[in-house]
Amino acid sequence: MGGYDVARLAELETLSAGMLDSAVARYKEAIEADSSFILAYWHLGRIFSWHGAEDPRPFLYRAAAHARGLDPKNSALIITDSMAVAVRRSPVPLSRWTTSWRVLGVLEGAASRDPGDPQVWYELGEAQYHWGANVTTPDAEASVRAFQRAIALSRRYPTDPDAPQGMYQVVR
Repeated sequence: MGGYDVARLAELETLSAGMLDSAVARYKEAIEADSSFILAYWHLGRIFSWHGAEDPRPFLYRAAAHARGLDPKNSALIITDSMAVAVRRSPVPLSRWTTSWRVLGVLEGAASRDPGDPQVWYELGEAQYHWGANVTTPDAEASVRAFQRAIALSRRYPTDPDAPQGMYQVVR
């Protein structure tokens, strides 16, 4: 992982949960210090895709281009995030449809490979919510099941005020 190790990444992830400006600055510092720190590109791209301060594509696409060699979970999540950004920005309906099905397929594969990982189930729930039945119709039941699984597997989600709120709105 280069000059930044897993403990540093955990610190950066904690920052991104609630202090976005600080997290953006720290991820940019991490990338400047180690341009091969792919997970920092990915997390920075995720922040920008959620909050729109900058175009997330350069960060997510760079992370996806260099995801080979990462563990299967992070590789799958990075690839699906880059595909999801492509889907949202594609003017071609067929491209959106085929890419969204690929996103769902990758995430369903990740959930079957690692059924005990709450982040994978959360990401699958998000994808099902946004593109489940088809590109324009969410699969609410599948999304709720995935979110419920994420909540059940994680000690963080039931009590953390910074946990993804959209997940709770869907589950309720």
